Amino acid sequence: MSAAKRIFAALSKHSSTSTNYMYKYTPEALAAPSETWMGAVAYNYSDLFQIVQDTSKGLLSMGYGPNSRIATCLLNTSTNVVFQLSCALTGTTLVTTKDPLGVQDLSDQFQCNGIFTQDVYEELQEIGKRSNIKDICQAKGDEEFAIYGGGKTSVSLDSLVALADKTAQHFSLTKDDVIAVPVSLNHSMGMGCGILPALLSGSQAVLPANIVDPELIVEALLNQQATLLIADTHMLNEVNTLGKGKKFALRGGLVKIGSGEDISSTEVRDVLGVSFDTIGVPR
Repeated sequence: MSAAKRIFAALSKHSSTSTNYMYKYTPEALAAPSETWMGAVAYNYSDLFQIVQDTSKGLLSMGYGPNSRIATCLLNTSTNVVFQLSCALTGTTLVTTKDPLGVQDLSDQFQCNGIFTQDVYEELQEIGKRSNIKDICQAKGDEEFAIYGGGKTSVSLDSLVALADKTAQHFSLTKDDVIAVPVSLNHSMGMGCGILPALLSGSQAVLPANIVDPELIVEALLNQQATLLIADTHMLNEVNTLGKGKKFALRGGLVKIGSGEDISSTEVRDVLGVSFDTIGVPR
């Protein structure tokens, strides 16, 4: 089964058991507790699966798919997750930057077919809802999927799913896990070690904040009862200080310490009183 079809099948499978009752809504797929000033954004698997399908159909309806590129600048939001999943399924290459003023230059540099903002994304969903496209899994997997950070890192969907499988197996992920992902989604670690392992395993992913904010990270870990945290070394001191004396549900996590995708249980880091494994090789 191709990587795209695996993602589609996982979303479909988990959506069939989503909890969505009249008086209870469980955001078991994705939660972003501080995404908007109005409050949290949250999806159960049923909702996430539907919105990814609509967005994917919108992309295909607008002529995107294999051999096309889109430039965008998105923070750690639910929109970013949905958009990346939709690009993954349709075979569209996503070119991302952290600089909103540099999107046009990025688009020109990589000869992108379009530039997507939040407004375009919302229009995309509406187009998708009216579409009669049946098959959205156009990606083969070995083609270029994303260029993160203005061309510094290029990844294929196959390699991203392989990293997700390695992470899920390493932590023996189950549907009861809650994975907090404050590291950038515009990097293979954010998607490959955080979002995709969660969604392929039926776990919940949590985006603590749009940007790295230690206070919001600690708050999300507590309120969302996160069992795993995907972290960068530069955030550890503040997170440890702010979380001192508080009771967390963490059982482990990953800390990025260098380049590469090798997970080590030998060179570990202490995070909130829990031993975290590391990924990468120090320079």
